[in-house]
Amino acid sequence: MDNRRIKFKNVIRTFCGYFIKIKFKSERRLFYSYHLISTIFLLLNFSIKSVSCNRPPRFLIDGQTEIVLRLKEGADTPVGTLIYKLRGFDADGDSLKFGIRSSPESNVIRVESTSPTEANVYLNKLLDREEQDEYALVLTLTDGHLGHGNYITQSLLLLVEDINDNTPVFKNYQPSITIREDAEPGTIATLEATDADEGPYGQVVYHLQEIDGSLDYEKQTLHQLKILAVDRAKEGRVNTGTAALLIRVEDVEDQPPEFLRVMPIARIEENSPIGTSVLQGLMEATDVITAVDGDRGINNPIRYSLSSNSLSKVTEAFIIDSDSGVIFTANSLDRETLPAGSGTYILQITAAEMGSKVIPTPTATTEVTIMVTDVNDEVPRFKNERYECEVAENAPINTPLTFLGNSLPEVYDFDQGINGTFHLYVKGSGDTFDITPTKAVNEANFIIRVKNSTTLDYERVKTINITIVAKEIVKRNPKFTEVPVTVHLLDRNDNFPEFTKSIFEVSVPENCDIGTTVAWVQALDDDSGNFGTRGIRYTNIAGSIDHMLNLHPVSGVITVKTAGGPNWDREQVSRHFLTVEARDDMGNGNRNSVQLIINIEDINDNPPLFTQSKYEARLLENKLDFEHPVKVEARDADLNGTKNSEIEYVLFGEHKQNFTIDSVTGDVKPKHPLDFEQLKGSPKEPLRTLFLTLRARDWGTPSLFTDVPFFVYVEDVNDHAPMFEQIYYNKSIPETTPGGTSILQVKAYDRDGSSPNNRVVYRIQGGADDKFIIGAETGTISVARGASLDPDLTQPKRMHYSLNVVAIDGAPGDNQLQAAVTVNITIVDVNNKNPIFYEPGTITVKENSPVGTAITRLNAKDLDTTAKLIYKVDPKMCSAKNERGILLKPVDFDCSSFFKLEPATGILTIAKQLDREAAETFLVGLIVEDVNSNTGLQTATSTVTVEVEDVNDNSPKFREPFYKFSVTENSKHGIAIGTITADDLDKNKTITYSLDGRYEIIELIHLDPDSGDIVVANKIDREVYEWLNLTVKATDSGTPPRVPEDTQPGTQIAKLEAVDADSGEFGKITYLLDRLSSQGKFSLDANSGILKVADKLDREELANYLLVVEAWDNYQYGFNSGESRNAFKHLNITVLDVNDNPPILHLPPHCINITEFHEIGQPITIIHASDIDDPDTSNGQVIIDIADGNQQNLFDLQQINDWSANIITTTSLRGRHGNYSLIMRVQDLGMPSHLVQERVTICVTDYNDHPPVFISPPPNSTLKVPENATVGSALVQVVAIDEDIGFNGAVRYRLKADPAGHWKFFNLQPVSGILELRLPLNRKKQKIYDIRIEAYDLGVPTPLSSDLDLTVYVSNINDYQPQFLMDEFMVNFTENKQADLEIRKLPDTVDRDEFELDGPPSPICYYIIGGNENGLFHVNPIEHTLVVIVKVLDVNDNAPKFVHRVFTGGVSTATSFGTKFMHVKAEDADIGVNAVISYYLIGRVQMTLTEGLENLQRLPFIVEKDTGAVQLNFDPQQGMKGYFDFMVLANDTGGLQDMARVFIYLLREDQRVRFVLRQQPPELRSKIEAFREVLGNVTGAIVNVDEFRVHANHDGSIDKTRTDLYLHLVDRKDNSILEVDEVLRLVDQNTEKLDDLFKEFNVLDTQPGGTLALKTTMQNASTTFWLTASCLFLLLLLFLCLALCVNQRQTYHRKLKAATATAYVSADSEIDGRGLSVMSGRVPNTNKHSMEGSNPIWLRAYENEWYKNNDEFSQGSEHDSLDENVVSCGEPTNSIEHLHQGVNSTRSQNLYQTLPALPTRKLETTEL
Repeated sequence: MDNRRIKFKNVIRTFCGYFIKIKFKSERRLFYSYHLISTIFLLLNFSIKSVSCNRPPRFLIDGQTEIVLRLKEGADTPVGTLIYKLRGFDADGDSLKFGIRSSPESNVIRVESTSPTEANVYLNKLLDREEQDEYALVLTLTDGHLGHGNYITQSLLLLVEDINDNTPVFKNYQPSITIREDAEPGTIATLEATDADEGPYGQVVYHLQEIDGSLDYEKQTLHQLKILAVDRAKEGRVNTGTAALLIRVEDVEDQPPEFLRVMPIARIEENSPIGTSVLQGLMEATDVITAVDGDRGINNPIRYSLSSNSLSKVTEAFIIDSDSGVIFTANSLDRETLPAGSGTYILQITAAEMGSKVIPTPTATTEVTIMVTDVNDEVPRFKNERYECEVAENAPINTPLTFLGNSLPEVYDFDQGINGTFHLYVKGSGDTFDITPTKAVNEANFIIRVKNSTTLDYERVKTINITIVAKEIVKRNPKFTEVPVTVHLLDRNDNFPEFTKSIFEVSVPENCDIGTTVAWVQALDDDSGNFGTRGIRYTNIAGSIDHMLNLHPVSGVITVKTAGGPNWDREQVSRHFLTVEARDDMGNGNRNSVQLIINIEDINDNPPLFTQSKYEARLLENKLDFEHPVKVEARDADLNGTKNSEIEYVLFGEHKQNFTIDSVTGDVKPKHPLDFEQLKGSPKEPLRTLFLTLRARDWGTPSLFTDVPFFVYVEDVNDHAPMFEQIYYNKSIPETTPGGTSILQVKAYDRDGSSPNNRVVYRIQGGADDKFIIGAETGTISVARGASLDPDLTQPKRMHYSLNVVAIDGAPGDNQLQAAVTVNITIVDVNNKNPIFYEPGTITVKENSPVGTAITRLNAKDLDTTAKLIYKVDPKMCSAKNERGILLKPVDFDCSSFFKLEPATGILTIAKQLDREAAETFLVGLIVEDVNSNTGLQTATSTVTVEVEDVNDNSPKFREPFYKFSVTENSKHGIAIGTITADDLDKNKTITYSLDGRYEIIELIHLDPDSGDIVVANKIDREVYEWLNLTVKATDSGTPPRVPEDTQPGTQIAKLEAVDADSGEFGKITYLLDRLSSQGKFSLDANSGILKVADKLDREELANYLLVVEAWDNYQYGFNSGESRNAFKHLNITVLDVNDNPPILHLPPHCINITEFHEIGQPITIIHASDIDDPDTSNGQVIIDIADGNQQNLFDLQQINDWSANIITTTSLRGRHGNYSLIMRVQDLGMPSHLVQERVTICVTDYNDHPPVFISPPPNSTLKVPENATVGSALVQVVAIDEDIGFNGAVRYRLKADPAGHWKFFNLQPVSGILELRLPLNRKKQKIYDIRIEAYDLGVPTPLSSDLDLTVYVSNINDYQPQFLMDEFMVNFTENKQADLEIRKLPDTVDRDEFELDGPPSPICYYIIGGNENGLFHVNPIEHTLVVIVKVLDVNDNAPKFVHRVFTGGVSTATSFGTKFMHVKAEDADIGVNAVISYYLIGRVQMTLTEGLENLQRLPFIVEKDTGAVQLNFDPQQGMKGYFDFMVLANDTGGLQDMARVFIYLLREDQRVRFVLRQQPPELRSKIEAFREVLGNVTGAIVNVDEFRVHANHDGSIDKTRTDLYLHLVDRKDNSILEVDEVLRLVDQNTEKLDDLFKEFNVLDTQPGGTLALKTTMQNASTTFWLTASCLFLLLLLFLCLALCVNQRQTYHRKLKAATATAYVSADSEIDGRGLSVMSGRVPNTNKHSMEGSNPIWLRAYENEWYKNNDEFSQGSEHDSLDENVVSCGEPTNSIEHLHQGVNSTRSQNLYQTLPALPTRKLETTEL
């Protein structure tokens, strides 16, 4: 059973004769009760025998029989008050329970037990003595064993004590009493009051509250008396009862009448009608009585009368009712007619009592002022119903607007006071304008001022319409007036011309002619008129060839003025830089300029030239090779590497098939052996000369070539018989061949090679007809002298001759051989006669004839049979005249461009649309040419007159855009107002004028339909019409009509009229329209002849309609019977274009892929657009531009033609990879304009062009690793970043192997770059590990990488903490002292690690860890000083200052793009946010003496805003040079600033000098400015520090104790970079001046900083010769010197020995261990065999500062003989060789370079 669920009942158990009863009621403590039972059971089992019988409890009340309590009533004893504590006693120790016996009064208290023997008695109900003064209660007590309902009782008497809580109360009394005002004194009433309290609290005394006044009815008719009944409480609260007694005073007749609530002023409106009540009783009351009897208790009736002191007859203005006292108006009131405009009446009103017993009758008089008030019946009005103003667009704030015309800026309101007060304000202008004054009374002049000038921009809006309002200030139904104001903005020249491009770069061929268009520069200006684009004039062009160019001032077209010369020769100048200036205001306003770059394009204008004028070769018959090889060579001066300079060799000539030539190398070889007998040549000579032509031609366009002769000499072998070359001969000769002319040579060859067998003679056997002869030796057939071959002169006409020619060799006798051949000669007709023109006459053509229309065919003839005639227009002989017969200038009007003449057929067509209004008559010059002429130019000329017939294609145009006239109102009929004039460019200039507008306005004036005169037709009233706005229509009478394509069906477009002289039906005309010609688009009214549009027109379907119109008479009755007559007319209808078609964009649907290295300016894709509207109008002309997506200005459009444009790049896309969406927009120029936008996507792909760059740790860092580091622990994370993306930007890491194997001790995670320890470290074996980490990317095709040198230093463990030498240290500071004046040194500490760790000791830093909560003290952590701090809040009162006014730096051409190579630094004396400095590059970067930077379009440098780092912003290339200068600005957060100048020099890698110093880089950086300053002062150059590097030895190891300092020097005069040789020379020349500097910085060596450019040592053979000769000469001079020395050996034997005795010693000796053995030796002048001072060598050496104190190092000898000082023979030889080496060195080293290597010794500084 679960014990927690046991339920106990009352259980009785018997133990030893006793009963125990245990009762449990709570189930919550069930489990614990169960255990309690067990415990009680056990206890009872052993101790129950000691229990006795129950004894009753009792109250403990200190012997009293009754408990008596006294409590004050009411709030003095609040409910819940503890009034008594009960105590009880039970001998058995039982728990007692206190209670109260139930009774009606028992609820006054409650009893609560506080312990088993105590209880508290609390007041349970509020006490009230007056309700019950005592309570008798019975308390109960029980111990729980007395039985049910049995208690011990105790009486409790609760007495309630009285407090003064009741006020006296009056008994009933009469509340009111009446007394006459003249009553005598006496008792009037008696009152009594009682109090419920007892004692003094219930006793009452009376008081009458003091009252004012007397029994005077006129003063007070009622008196209220206040009687007070007060109890007699002496302390505490005193209660008072109050009784009110009302005394009524009875009136007595003793007072005159009196007015009640007299109103001294009354008002009445001036427009009140007669009989209007003005003042009724002068009071606001409900009754009609306005005056009362003074004795109101009597109240006699009152009669009123009216009088006035100011009016003679008051009754003329007002009357008064005698009974009611109401005043009425007797006449109409006019406020303005009152005297002095006061508007007031002063009246006296008299009131008299009626029936009064007092004599005389009492009266009273009062005065009333009646003010005639103004009525708000006027509206505020402006002087003008509308205003026109003007203001300049650049007007400043508060500028008043200028009113135009006769406008009066006045406003008025005739009302008075508030009715005449009104506000003025502007509505509809936003905050652009305001009006002043803003408030006015009655009338005021106002001005309108500019409030916000930023919104005034003529380029955005030209007219602003606003409304000025005058509104009354009355709150209810205010009247107001609004007047429109038109504000015209006046344009001001506030915009500069802006060129459409930042740089115009064009290319012009070098052979350009005069007039060639070079460039077209365009500038736009947002201003209007002459201030804007219309007024732009191109005023100047400046540059190298400005004198050779023409700049059109209006169009901006630049043409060639002077052609030719060196400036146009690309081989001399390839590029020209010019500046074009544009100015607005017709060339007198704002100016702007743009750079024009003209690239001279290479043309093929230089032919290749052979190196020889001719070539010759000798070839033996039957041989395959020339006697000597033949190779030809030619050179071309055109641009190298282009087709213009690429040369091809070609062989020409009669025998070219026998030879070959290599087209590239020029090698010429025979193809096969030659047979001498097959070669042409003289049979008398044994050689045959082959005449060939060598041609060298380039591949340019057009191709140029040069020919040189090539002679091949072939030796003959004579072994053949003679024979003719040909079996027959044919020859054609012109008919004009004169006599004696050779026309043909026949040849017969005798293959024999010797004479006379090979000698041949010729003769003509027949067929010559004496017209031809032949040379016997030459075989040349000639025309016989005097013979004529003209076929026209022979009868019959003979065109052919056949000659029989024989050849006879020179063999004698019968061996003579001959051969015959036929020679056919054809006589060819020669084209030698000029053509003849047939006169063309005059031609008429309509001006609307379409282009291509043939207007005539020209005819000419030529007598020659081979003539070919070509027709063309002569532009020089073409002229045009307008309708007035004025000849048009050819410059302004190109006459010949309007016509096209077909060359072959002679058909003359229209080439350009004719416009009769521009030119009515053309006189066109014609030329016919025989292009087959054999005798030079054969031409004939003529002229044709073309008359242009007028077509009604121009609408009338008014001479003014609008007309404004004025006329006096009420002018008489016929008064002239003005004249409207319109012009029509057509020939039919008849114009009809008509008015259009409202009828009531049109009837006021009359417009003459012919003259346009406007006169007055009816009376014109200005108050009705201030302006008459009318529309005048001018209509011409010409045909054909022109109809816009959007004309609605039903619109009348023309009216046809035909005339018939008949009458009746025969004179009635019916009009018919041919439906086939109209195509259903037009309709013609048969009766009226009105032509209308019948269907919707579309110009894009058909632009012209040729309508056929018929006019019939008697059509109704005579058409079918044939009695009708008709006439036909063609009517040309031109449909005018309307901009009803949007343009169309043709874009590539896919993404256009380009790389980030896409060249600037190169096309990306072509954008095409089209519009089917009329391309000759603005409706069909489009503009293509980029609408959106080009916020970074990376792309631009390059116009190809009117319909196409290239998307090009404007800047480098390097680093800008990604997808770019450009919103392309095409917009036509029609009205309204149509616009289409579509998206084109350009995808710029990344190129792997950035190697990884280490950002952590810094280069050449040292990593300290404790020697107890565990294997596998992470030492450092190497981080490198790559600016590329994707795989190109994914960085991986690896260790590079080194010769010492240091890399094996470490492991590098390839992805994370975490360097881990791979092997355990042993500091005793190895302290320093030099490793090299490579970071490489995963780019394709070639990954890029960078290296990081990292030194790992194995450090000992810091095992001990620093300890103070004393536990407590006291310091004293003086109060009120200024901060930082008192500084106290703190005691030192001891660190045992200093004695065990190698290297410099670790610095010990001091900090305050407690007691400085207020921040009053500061400890210098390094210097261990304690300072009192006074915090002073900073104010930004110091501007930043650059540490230098000029910063200089250099950048190598090998430096990568984006490198930060120098810093500019400024300092701000402020602190905190006030000292935060930002750096900016301002102005333009000036480039001087630059080469290779012409195409640089971006800023070459970027200054980092936060750090001042200068970053390279372009990619330097080899060959670039020059220097840059620009300004930088430092700006703090408060706007304070400073500026400095920066010079940056572009240098080659081999222009840097390296200084090797024994210092570490951090130490050197802190002092580098001092090094720069001293070195610059000594050398006189600008010194720029380029780089710090840890010194690397020749074997690749790193020396941490040395630093390589790379710098370059700049010449201050011309800002050029000094070459390395010049820098080293300056250092050597100033060795002594640099001595202290080099000692201070421990300079060990100076040497070139990079690989020197290789210099060509020998340019040609002559240089080699002279060098060889010089060397031989020096060698000879050396031998002579040696011979001289041997000859003088005996003479100078002793001196030579003395000089060489101690000058050279072995290199093993040292001085003070510093390795200065090369400069050491014995002390000079100690040889006894030499005289003092006789050795000049030692005299010079001893003067050196380095050896003045070297006597202590000399090694003396006990003996002083010459033999002991003599050195061996080998030593002088070595010394001499060493001396020669020093002399012949390439340059003299400075003193520090000659020092040998230092011995291995740990030195912090180098001792020199």
